[in-house]
Amino acid sequence: MTIKQYLWTFYRFLKRFLSESKDDDKYCPLDIADDEIIVRSLLSPLLYSQSKSKLKDPAFSPPPGGNEVSVLRHRYTTTDFCRSHSQSLEIADNEYTGMAIIEASSIQKVNFEHAEKLKGTSHVCVKLISSPLPNLHMHADIVYSMEFPDDEPKIQIRMIARELIKLAVSLADPDVTSSKWMGAVIDIKLLKQAK
Repeated sequence: MTIKQYLWTFYRFLKRFLSESKDDDKYCPLDIADDEIIVRSLLSPLLYSQSKSKLKDPAFSPPPGGNEVSVLRHRYTTTDFCRSHSQSLEIADNEYTGMAIIEASSIQKVNFEHAEKLKGTSHVCVKLISSPLPNLHMHADIVYSMEFPDDEPKIQIRMIARELIKLAVSLADPDVTSSKWMGAVIDIKLLKQAK
């Protein structure tokens, strides 16, 4: 972790600590349990291919010039809120199409397996950290240990993203015009069935 990343993480922790009491119903711990369901918003065509019904590498890759992938902690919110938040995102000519879910422990598992494959060489690591935002207390980030300039190949990032995609379940929204989530119930059973 670079000094910049450490200071940013510390800043978010301090801001959170000073702004919320543990009695607040919006409180969620900074530690992320291994069995938590992590939700990634899906926008098409950038993150999800509707014609192939599958996730694309950018679904779990940081944006150009960055090293964080924004996600939500399902345990501390509702599926309808995750859906509403996903629908509110605006990225160029992309449209909300659904959500992807992954178990928190899968992120650490991929990190360990990636390190084993590249033993003895410099490699990218990935970590899931709680990063609450104003009015988004359940926000977290999948943080990559390195940022790559736009003109450099991002081979290791793509390798990690593809491994995360294998462990994730993509859930296309069956009715994007509905006011509520009409798809499968998002719970740990859904993830276990997919494995």
